[in-house]
Amino acid sequence: MTIPIRNRIHEDETVFSWVARIFRLSHFVNLNQFYRKYFGVKRVRLHPYLPAHLDEIAQETGSEAETLLMHHTLYPLFLFFNIENEGRLRASMLSRSGQNVISKAALPHSKITFFNGQKYCPKCEKETTILLGFAYYRIEHQIPGVEVCWKHGCYLDSLDGGDFGFDRQLPLVPHNSSIKTAPRLKTKFAKFTYDVLILARQEDEPINYQLAYRNELDRRGMSNSLKRIKITVLRERLANFYQDFTFGTKLGIPAELEDFKFIGPLLREATHSRAHPTKHLLLSFFLFDGSASLYKNYGTPKRDDTETKKSVDEETVLSLLKQGFSMRKITSLTGRSQCFIKRIAELNNIDIRSNSQRFSESIKRAVAIKGFMGIHRNDIANNLKVSVGYVEQVISGTKGLVAWRKHLKQTPRIKSAINEIISSRKLHPDWLRKDIKQQCESAFFSLYHFNKKLLNTILPVKQAPTPHPKDWKKEDERIISELSDIPNVHTFSLSKLDHMVKAKGALIKKMNKLPKTSAFITSLKKNNKTARHGVKNENRRN
Repeated sequence: MTIPIRNRIHEDETVFSWVARIFRLSHFVNLNQFYRKYFGVKRVRLHPYLPAHLDEIAQETGSEAETLLMHHTLYPLFLFFNIENEGRLRASMLSRSGQNVISKAALPHSKITFFNGQKYCPKCEKETTILLGFAYYRIEHQIPGVEVCWKHGCYLDSLDGGDFGFDRQLPLVPHNSSIKTAPRLKTKFAKFTYDVLILARQEDEPINYQLAYRNELDRRGMSNSLKRIKITVLRERLANFYQDFTFGTKLGIPAELEDFKFIGPLLREATHSRAHPTKHLLLSFFLFDGSASLYKNYGTPKRDDTETKKSVDEETVLSLLKQGFSMRKITSLTGRSQCFIKRIAELNNIDIRSNSQRFSESIKRAVAIKGFMGIHRNDIANNLKVSVGYVEQVISGTKGLVAWRKHLKQTPRIKSAINEIISSRKLHPDWLRKDIKQQCESAFFSLYHFNKKLLNTILPVKQAPTPHPKDWKKEDERIISELSDIPNVHTFSLSKLDHMVKAKGALIKKMNKLPKTSAFITSLKKNNKTARHGVKNENRRN
């Protein structure tokens, strides 16, 4: 099937919106029949910005799956920020099964909940309806955390999806929504996210965002002389910058991100992990002063090809040494230093040709012996009347000597760390492993990096974690307050009310811990029952 040109997908239209329009223009009256034709199953739920089944949609409509993926979903944004894992998200979105798209995008891993549904701009809807005769959902409006139209500066409206929304239906954009002007900061943030999305479409590899962030942090004076980031200072400045932003709104950025605790794992090398695109956008909007083009200054992350280059160089130098070339000739051919060449020769027992002064074998052995004893290289050089460079050359050219000297250097520190942890356990027998880690941090990590098994033998026995107790009294007060504000609350089911107040199943499974809420729900049931009896009696009289 080929879609007529007038019904083709628009430049900024979402896949969901297009499929909804195709259904209205098709001969199918039943949505299940339409799903069977296009997807091979009778029940499909299309994600607002990461839809699956793109191959099937492309095949049925005569379009290109790659175009749908890169221009009508938010996949480029997830690729741009290195959330895509070895092409698995892409494969899942293109596949016919469409399984695990959410997990491949690491959305559960982010532990934050964004609005689930379709967002649209009332002004865009009016303009597009006048121009085309219909409106459609735009992909830039679906960026998580965006609640303002960057073009018109007004708040977006929405349709709830999921179990208590349109679920598997395909609603079109509603008409006659009210228009409300948004703050300038949120409009600028929406424009910035749109610019980043456009930039992401032009890139086919992840951006080196860590380098971009660090350079901007250096420029702003938020890193010290050791290039360590001043996380506390950064979080304070972010809080001041976003103080009028209003977190926790229905369509906007969740309240969980208002404390900016995600900044540390996002920026630190040791604790770095994949982060939701919204976290990147919050940070970069502040650092780049709203200019997405600063991302262009930094290429893709550098691949770690150091080991490969080193291996190739060693093989080349070794081959030239075996052919009898002098060190000077090998240096001119490979660009490697004579120290490097000499080390390769000595490790492979090759007699080198050099016009430079050579020390006797007895001096060389004396240097190696003193090196094995752990004597400092400056002391060896002074004692044997040789240069420090020669001592370093002998040490690096003797098999196993570098590793042995490293071991000797570590031994006193490891002994001290062991003694410190054992003494702390004797003084504080009630301390857990986390207490040892906090109070003896230096000793703990010295052993951790040296020998984890040894560390485990001297630490306290592992204890099962105890979950943080939930304040059910406070939760009861919150739920009863929100239930009281819901108009016609008696008309909703218990599961719907649980969803509306974000009780996370407490109204169904934990009602015994919510006495006030339980009494409120019971009174609603009694009132409903009384009202129903009154209606029945009235009908009987009539």
